[in-house]
Amino acid sequence: MSKLVPDASGGFALEAFPSEAMNDIANAAGLKAVLGFEIDRNDVMWILDQGHVAGAPNAGGDAKLVLWDIKANKELQRYEFTGEEADAKCSFLNDIAVDNDTGFAYIADSGIFCDPLHGGLIVYDSNTNTVRRILGQSRFTNDEPNFFFNIDDRPVLKGGGMRTGADGIALSGDKETLYWTNLTGNHLYSLPTELLRAFDTNETVIENAVDVAAVLPSNTDGMTADNAGNIYMTALSLDGVMKFDESTREVSRFVHHPEMNWPDTLAWGPDGALYVVSNHLHVWVDGDMDFENPAIPNFRIWKVPGVGQSYTTE
Repeated sequence: MSKLVPDASGGFALEAFPSEAMNDIANAAGLKAVLGFEIDRNDVMWILDQGHVAGAPNAGGDAKLVLWDIKANKELQRYEFTGEEADAKCSFLNDIAVDNDTGFAYIADSGIFCDPLHGGLIVYDSNTNTVRRILGQSRFTNDEPNFFFNIDDRPVLKGGGMRTGADGIALSGDKETLYWTNLTGNHLYSLPTELLRAFDTNETVIENAVDVAAVLPSNTDGMTADNAGNIYMTALSLDGVMKFDESTREVSRFVHHPEMNWPDTLAWGPDGALYVVSNHLHVWVDGDMDFENPAIPNFRIWKVPGVGQSYTTE
């Protein structure tokens, strides 16, 4: 992990976060392969470490969730996933949504390293430092059959499609509803969090409670929510961001830019801006990324001002 810091030239440089030692893969207690993280309203970073170094299976303690106090610069708590909770070979811990009100967090596991996929959701209770895996290899968390998509008329991927399970995940502003999508698919699913916080809820009850909140005009990768009843989702095939209104259940195109190729992660700024990371992931996976003279920047952070306040806001 890195953070941007001002450099002597007036620009910015990358600095290891939280430290060089924590980013050393030889450090048994360190971070191995962080993909998703969330900063909550208490300035605690919930760091989701999928653990796979260069795609290799995890060793014990590699796949984990670390809670890091940014202000005090110290670790508060961690949870190391067992093989039953996040398969050492198959899991791909992708993203996380955090509920400060109850101390729960919700994790999307894309399960991409095995065929068939091992998609699923993980519910974490920070109060007891325990987890429960739900909807493992369900139709709600695995890739939708025969789903293909293009980005700017380019098929994704060269080899005949991308297969990814549960990916984007978001928590409503009132913390009562969990939303998620499978990257390989265009359905927005939801569940009441009350069911998920009760670890003794029967799996069949959970599966029967899944609601198709919307059929989306594009598949999505990153998701987030504001505190006013809106869910924001990146739109991979539309070069932008979509918005889902919880009250009307309508989906609209919210942001578009022809160079916003593979919009991935979404994050909130304290001034109400929504930040979008785009990374041309499909081009990189195909081995076609030009690092020397790209026609447009390969990696970008976009700022959309005046959108609203994060779902984590009190």
